[in-house]
Amino acid sequence: MVSKSHPVRRGRAIDTKILVVDIGGTTIKSALFTEVGQLIEYKSAIPTPDNLVDFLATLQQLKEQVPAVSGVAFSMPGIVNPTTGHVLHGGALRYIQDYPLQQVLSEKLACPVSMLNDAKAAALGEATYGKLQGVMNGLSVVLGTGVGLGMIINGELYHGAGFAAGELSFVNIDNRIGIEGIAVTRLSAVAVIDHYLKDIQEQPEHGGQYFFRQVDQKEPQACQVLTDYCETLAIQLYNLQTLFAPEKIVIGGGISQQPTLFAYLDDCLDRYGQAIYQLIQKPQISQSALGNQSNLLGALAHFQQQ
Repeated sequence: MVSKSHPVRRGRAIDTKILVVDIGGTTIKSALFTEVGQLIEYKSAIPTPDNLVDFLATLQQLKEQVPAVSGVAFSMPGIVNPTTGHVLHGGALRYIQDYPLQQVLSEKLACPVSMLNDAKAAALGEATYGKLQGVMNGLSVVLGTGVGLGMIINGELYHGAGFAAGELSFVNIDNRIGIEGIAVTRLSAVAVIDHYLKDIQEQPEHGGQYFFRQVDQKEPQACQVLTDYCETLAIQLYNLQTLFAPEKIVIGGGISQQPTLFAYLDDCLDRYGQAIYQLIQKPQISQSALGNQSNLLGALAHFQQQ
């Protein structure tokens, strides 16, 4: 069962420092934590390199900036063996496909290393430190560049055959075959907002904040975009409720910090529930309280378990 306590490894001081790194398709975020989950400091986000040599060098430089750490915990995209850290598929990072990343980094960084898929890390973070604490069956849905799904089933993080469970981005949502028919096309928060900004010929520095200001000001096109997005999301949440009957579904990702999202989503969930005659229990949706820390804290929890 996922531990709800924050154990300290035997033989280590309570102030042991762990570097936790969240590798994304465009940026790498990192932070320094104590092993019991207390944040020491965030590091500045840096661009994710586009080749293996620079990628490994960048991670080595991150470690060298904090040489006193006792280990490095990684959260990353793609399909990853959580025990060996072998990357079967690196998602957007094609250069680490079928690559023994944990083994390589253990040698380069000269310390213990752990690796976990980012969506699964978010779920484990929620189960250990967040809204899924004490929940035997719960889901974590992360809305970002893709659509991540992490599952806590019978109190355990579920990996599935080939460690590929939870790739919600690739669930087909209509009758089209190929990339146009899968969930990421309609549920990528980044893509949806970017498309809206392109349509209205605006490119503000903080596109998501601008978009939600437009929604709050009742700009018709922005409101319609958010309604369409939430209708698609509501259907998928009902699908997840039907398949897994979770006690709770936690919504994370950058867009989840916007209260307006949940107002629109709740309305869409009500309307969809009425359309199917309330045959399925309405999903119990909760906003993540961990924000950008969910992946980091989940990676840390996985490191503790290794």
